Amino acid sequence: MDFQLDYFKQIIYLINNNLNMENDASTIQMEIEAEIHRIIRRIDSHQPTDISTFSEFINLQLGSIIRISKEIEDIISFKEDLTDEREKPLITILDGLDTIIWHIFTYFHDQFDQKSFLTNKIISNHNKDIKNTIEHHLNLLKRSDIDQELTEILVDALYLRLDGCPRFLHLDFSDHLFNYLQTNVKGEISKEKLLKMLISWKFNHPRFFEYYMQNIIGKLRESSTISEHFRDLIFQKKMISQIPVESIIPYNSFLPAINDSLITAIDAELDFMKQLDFLNSELLNSGILDSTYKVSLSVKQLAYLIYLVVEVGIITERKAKRVHEYIISHVSTIETEKISEKSFSNGYYVPNSVDIGIVSDKLAQMLAKAQSQY
Repeated sequence: MDFQLDYFKQIIYLINNNLNMENDASTIQMEIEAEIHRIIRRIDSHQPTDISTFSEFINLQLGSIIRISKEIEDIISFKEDLTDEREKPLITILDGLDTIIWHIFTYFHDQFDQKSFLTNKIISNHNKDIKNTIEHHLNLLKRSDIDQELTEILVDALYLRLDGCPRFLHLDFSDHLFNYLQTNVKGEISKEKLLKMLISWKFNHPRFFEYYMQNIIGKLRESSTISEHFRDLIFQKKMISQIPVESIIPYNSFLPAINDSLITAIDAELDFMKQLDFLNSELLNSGILDSTYKVSLSVKQLAYLIYLVVEVGIITERKAKRVHEYIISHVSTIETEKISEKSFSNGYYVPNSVDIGIVSDKLAQMLAKAQSQY
């Protein structure tokens, strides 16, 4: 069915090509308003046929209306010789089409295609409505542990700046997020809670995916051993898989679900670690790589030597536990094949004078050797 939008198209054509219109401005204004009311009545009274469903009918007309709105916005933005007199009917048409769009959105929401593009006017009005309140919530986010990058992602989503040409599904997400902030962000809010909420709303924008993965990797760097690293990844996978899904429509319907993308990325990291572990086992079993290296020092002497190496900056890792874990896993001494964490830590933090002397003698021998080759 055609809404006979040709009347609007004719006005657009005349204005865009600088041609004269037959009627005066006041008459054109009245005719435009009459057309808008007529279109709304036709929408409300439409009876579906065997050819198309009511949803198909609604969205066919919605697409046509949005296309005309975009065309008018382009003329207003880019036509250099557009006069105020000729711009006025275009703005009247644009306001009227916006009224039709919101009429469809309000009264035929179930049939409304959320993938439809937003007009610039809708975006502008939305941003004006939320601006003052958003600035208030930004100050609250700064008091919490919400870092600047995540805050920027939230602000861009609220202002519909994240996904190229914004669609109604992005507007719906922005409204949802805005209401959430108004209800929940009245004091401090945890980042973990906010991240889980965004996943439950299917916020599958690539920038959020990258941020979340960086957040996971940052936590993994705090793990002191490979086993802890592996366990943390498994925990993250379990946590993400258990987040309940609250949204019907994803933020970007053209991309995979955010929880699926995150789990796939974690699985890839787990597989990589398994392959490294397998390769390491193969090298050890084949004798290509020794499981441990034996030194001629005692455990406490070795511990003090490593302490000195860390202190002078030869080993740059500053977390003592990570250094201890590595040494006791790869080095054996004349005393034992398996160094205990406790004995190594005692020698590292509380060396005795005898061990300090022996290590000092070894260092003196090294210095003499180096000076002889200098």
